Amino acid sequence: MSLAPPDLLRFAYLSLKGNPVRSLLSTLGVFMGVFAVSATLEARNLGQAFLSQQLSQREAPRINIYWDWNSSAESFSFRDSDIEILQQRLVGWRSISGERWGVWNGTVLFEDKEAPANLRPVSINYLDTSGYRLLSGRFFTSSDIENYRAVAVIDTLLAEDLFGGDTAVGRQIYFSSTSYLVIGVVNSFEDEWGDEPRGLVLISLAMDTALTGRDTLSRILIRPTNIDALEAVGEQAVQILSQEHIGQDFFAWSNIFFINEQRKTLRTVSLILLALGGIALTVGGVGIANITIASTVERTSEIGLRRAIGATRQEILVQFVLEAVMISCVGGVVAIATTQSIAFVVAQTFELPYQLNIGTSLMALGSAVVVGVGSSFIPALQASQLDPVNALRT
Repeated sequence: MSLAPPDLLRFAYLSLKGNPVRSLLSTLGVFMGVFAVSATLEARNLGQAFLSQQLSQREAPRINIYWDWNSSAESFSFRDSDIEILQQRLVGWRSISGERWGVWNGTVLFEDKEAPANLRPVSINYLDTSGYRLLSGRFFTSSDIENYRAVAVIDTLLAEDLFGGDTAVGRQIYFSSTSYLVIGVVNSFEDEWGDEPRGLVLISLAMDTALTGRDTLSRILIRPTNIDALEAVGEQAVQILSQEHIGQDFFAWSNIFFINEQRKTLRTVSLILLALGGIALTVGGVGIANITIASTVERTSEIGLRRAIGATRQEILVQFVLEAVMISCVGGVVAIATTQSIAFVVAQTFELPYQLNIGTSLMALGSAVVVGVGSSFIPALQASQLDPVNALRT
């Protein structure tokens, strides 16, 4: 007689229930394997969330290009033509801009208020290269540069110090005895050198040239299209500039060098832990294979009887595989729930953004089911191929 799927599930459940110790040990083996895999994936997710949090507090990932002062036989400085060369020949860049050393540890005045700030002369596309977000107002335009307008963009830290909750755009501020009209406000970032946060005043390179007479650049900033290409883009830029300026050495420095190293370390450790988790999951699969083989030996007479009254080979095979799937699912679900609970506690403790990753959970559970089915299939197949007469005699 043929059995319906619910009956097959019931037989599989009763079989596991009849051997609680063996079933529990097999489930525990699957639990340990899935827990190792799931914990590895969640650790990677939390690590990436932590690094993303650090990146969000810094300027955009970029390469800063400098010349080697020791290799200069005579005075050397970057010029606008160097940016044009890189834009033409460099591959993998999103934006390139120039910057000139301004004034550090200066003081900005507004009426009877003053606040510490740094002044930074930058090119017109500095906003995208640096990753600053324009919160109000506007950035420099071609008209500002052509007409040498004394306009400035400040960050939220300086705006708060000088104006509190009032609007900063349209106000007149003074820096080093020069008056600037505030045309925009950008967000504030942590100082890339780890110094105490200070306000920021951005002015155009053209305006700084009008004030100081300087027409060179102190460094070139390159933002790549892909964060993983930071080093490659930097090396390529150095090579291009070295070919253009024979005898002059250059070097590239990433503003997220340490974070990038942490990303590489996290990736390597994740792969190692994932391999260990795979081994643990394989051990759990061996346990499932053992219980399937043991069940086959113990239930030879039962298999013969069921075959004699009409059970098909397919039904016997499906029942044994279902037992392995049940063990895998129970162990996998409990392991995933445990992992997610620990991940939530860790995220709350270290103030990291926690989000249930359905894909990660399904991947871990899927690996458990695949291992369970794979390890039980051959013993189940052997059980289904038993000769009914010989099985009844056993």
